Amino acid sequence: MSSIYDYPFYYDIAFQRDLDLELTFLHACIHEWSDVPIPRFLEMGCGPAYHARALAKQKYEVIALDISASMVEYAAEKALEDEVDIDFVCNDMLNFKLNNPVDVALSMMATLNHIFTIDHMVQHLRNVAENLTPDGLYIIELPHPRDLLMGIANRATNPKWRTSRDGVTIDMVWGNELDPVNSVLETRTFNVEMTVNNNGLETRYQFEELQAIWTPKEMEAAIKLSGCFELCAIYGEFDINQVFNHSKWSWRMISILKVLRV
Repeated sequence: MSSIYDYPFYYDIAFQRDLDLELTFLHACIHEWSDVPIPRFLEMGCGPAYHARALAKQKYEVIALDISASMVEYAAEKALEDEVDIDFVCNDMLNFKLNNPVDVALSMMATLNHIFTIDHMVQHLRNVAENLTPDGLYIIELPHPRDLLMGIANRATNPKWRTSRDGVTIDMVWGNELDPVNSVLETRTFNVEMTVNNNGLETRYQFEELQAIWTPKEMEAAIKLSGCFELCAIYGEFDINQVFNHSKWSWRMISILKVLRV
């Protein structure tokens, strides 16, 4: 079965971000937890490189990494359209090496939900730490665990949404009540439907999206096992005043990690 990541243009439209809000939050986190005046950034699992391109527009030095060659090619084309300079790398998140370390690494949306074991999460964290400067930050956005553990009625985010751009309208349905949860492997398989109306021509796509369920306790365990980071904070929204909890105002799980001094 094909993946939604095989359609970069449609993915780009379907998953548009509130970049002004999110970059304000990222800068607030850096101001709170870092002393670097002009940080260099790495966005991992970048997809269309929303954040990398926005940061490059702000004149920061940025690297964007993704395992999907088609996504990297698409993101590079978008960077050219934006007239920004980004260093793109096609590689996975478990075993990459940058030419020079960065000050801030980003993993946005549900990128780390594609890491399925504690061992691989620890490997990933150690790999990221090796590519960060001393006292570097790693900012991780993940879904709120209830989006993966509970039924649709109890989810923090709406599983249905519509977006439009450039004559294309996309209706997304991300999962349903019958999506299977594997309580042993701690995964959930989302049945995803994407209906694309491209200038009057309608096409429907169906995908299966397997995601690992990462709770705050499991993330804390992986961070401790890595021996590379301290956990500075966990936020429930792109707002440093919103703590991570089970309230309706907490709809993401955003962790701020800082490299441990040797």
